[in-house]
This record gives sequence, C-alpha cells and structure tokens, in this order.
Amino acid sequence: MSTTLTIVRTLGVYFILSGLFVMFNRKTLAMILHDVFKHRAISFILGLFIAIVGAAIFIGNKVTDGLTQFVEIIAWMIFIKGVIYMFFPEIIRNMMKSFSKATYFLGGLAVVVVGIYLVFFL
Repeated sequence: MSTTLTIVRTLGVYFILSGLFVMFNRKTLAMILHDVFKHRAISFILGLFIAIVGAAIFIGNKVTDGLTQFVEIIAWMIFIKGVIYMFFPEIIRNMMKSFSKATYFLGGLAVVVVGIYLVFFL
C-alpha cells in the first residue's frame, strides 16, 4: 500500500469519526470549542499542532497524481485551519455560532460520506 493511500484512508477514518461526533454531539462540540477559544494558550497550542500535522502531510506527499493532489489540498486546508486557530480564533468562534442544528447534522453527514468513500472505495 502506498504512503498516499495510507494517508487517504487515515484521513477517511478521521472524517468518519469527526463527522459522527458533529452529527450527534453538537452541544458537546459547542462547549469544547467555547472552552478552547476562551483560553488563548489552548487555541494557540491546538492551532500549532493542527498546522504541524497539515504541514507534515503536504511536505511528505510529493508524488503528482490525482489522489496525491487531493491529499495535498486536504493537507493545506488542515494547515490553514491550524493557522486560523493560532492567529484568528474569533473567526471560527463566530462561524460556529451562525450554524443551525441542521447545518451541523448535514455537514457532519457529508464528512461521514466522504470518509466512507476514502476508507472503503479507494
């Protein structure tokens, strides 16, 4: 199994777990994010960790085929999310406040479907 396929399947498992959590634990997610963004040190450390993970994925993934490009796009999105957590946490806090219950559920469902595809059909 190639490194890219391992990364894709690992991301798929992450998508499934996080999507299910968003779908069925919306209130818990809101409390967790409230606590994270209430403390700048925690949001900075979490953002730093997320940015490092994203950077590690796109730095270590240098083959150029369709699947690798998908991984690189996801890695850059992870990296950017980490940077936003570090420097602009209020953007995510305000965005989360504007979501409705249906938005959380549908967003989580979409992430689960993508995760299932990545894990079982690639």
